[in-house]
Amino acid sequence: METPFRTNTSLLAVLWSNSQCQNVIEEVLVEITLNETLVKEAVLSNIRYSTLTAQNYADFKQRFTINFKDSSEPSEEDKGRGYQSGDEIYAMKGEADTPFLFSMPKTGLCGTESGVPIKFLVNSNSMCTIRASQCREMQQTVRQLIDKFVPNWIQSVPTESVTNETNALVIRGNGTEVENPSGMFCPLTTELLIIIHYAKKGKEQNYRLVITSAKFAMNNHAVPMNSTAILRFSVVFKDSTPLIASRFVALPHIDLRLPNDFFYPFLERSAASAVTSIASSISVYLLLRN
Repeated sequence: METPFRTNTSLLAVLWSNSQCQNVIEEVLVEITLNETLVKEAVLSNIRYSTLTAQNYADFKQRFTINFKDSSEPSEEDKGRGYQSGDEIYAMKGEADTPFLFSMPKTGLCGTESGVPIKFLVNSNSMCTIRASQCREMQQTVRQLIDKFVPNWIQSVPTESVTNETNALVIRGNGTEVENPSGMFCPLTTELLIIIHYAKKGKEQNYRLVITSAKFAMNNHAVPMNSTAILRFSVVFKDSTPLIASRFVALPHIDLRLPNDFFYPFLERSAASAVTSIASSISVYLLLRN
């Protein structure tokens, strides 16, 4: 399958005037758009010309740049900014609800007031104490803390980023059920753990960090009645970026017609020979790139 090669700029003929060689190509930019492994479009997007004189002839250099881009990849404006280490994270109870600052209880006496913000890539731990004379009262305090601090959704990207990203679901794992109190012990949830999975999204050299999912788990223990219970809250970040898959990339065949003097005065060959030279240069570039 052949792909048309078009240009966004006019090709100027080389002009000799006043002992100077004008309209000599100094820099060329070619952009090739791929649809997976197929070439969708090839554009000669920019050409910069210069004037060659006796003074700058020895130092004159030509630069040819070829950029590849994926046609399915959104623009930089649509992508928005990814997370950076230390960024605050916002969460929601319902996916359409107003986001609130994701936080954990402060160290000290357990309460439902505002807590300590959780920050991206910063593993955090906190613990608070529950003091109550009745088992039901302690269990109710734990349920209120879970309802306050454990969200159902987490924003995949920072809240100020303009993006169409979906929110990350907080999956609730199988925790042990809180049993009814019996004897001298009160079955109570004493450990809360949220594992936040994130991944690199984009190209290997230019990627964003986004939150993909989260998992909430809890553990229960039998706490002696009429004692102080300690509730531990932990947040851990894990990289879930898939391994990069290696696949064969075919070298494109470029059939490009250029003016006879396109490379003048450096090449005294026909346009067909110039095409062969460009194709060879591109082949070497791709081999080095891959």
